[in-house]
Amino acid sequence: MKRIRIIILLLLTSCLSSCSWNEYFALFNVSGASIQVRYEIDSTYTGFPLFNTSYSAYSTDQNNEIDWNKPLQLVDTDTLKNTVTVILPENASLIIGELSNDHYSRYDQPFINGRMFNLKTIEILHGTQTTSISPKQFDTYFKKKDGIIGYVIR
Repeated sequence: MKRIRIIILLLLTSCLSSCSWNEYFALFNVSGASIQVRYEIDSTYTGFPLFNTSYSAYSTDQNNEIDWNKPLQLVDTDTLKNTVTVILPENASLIIGELSNDHYSRYDQPFINGRMFNLKTIEILHGTQTTSISPKQFDTYFKKKDGIIGYVIR
């Protein structure tokens, strides 16, 4: 009887334990020069936003992957509440959003637990060229690889 209780307890524990994962939305600057990134989020939604103004930045390694051990300090030069403007140095990545315990497939997909795609626009100034990305264009630029939904600026 004791053996059965142990087996049931182990099965119950394994069923109730869950693993958690995150997918990150990131821009990668591999262009050889600093770029300006400006993005605006929509804060009128209720629920859990995918994008927010609490960004983070990291160096990238020789494979153009995020080096999580090398965070960078960037300064938001925009004073608007829902807009971020930063200078992203070369060989750096900017994390602008995160999706927890769900998989991203497209901007207009239904998300679990009230999550929402709340990005209004992204503008990237690279030299004299400006790239503007709206939600409908997002999946044209951002591609998913190994849990990162990223746009590589060359």
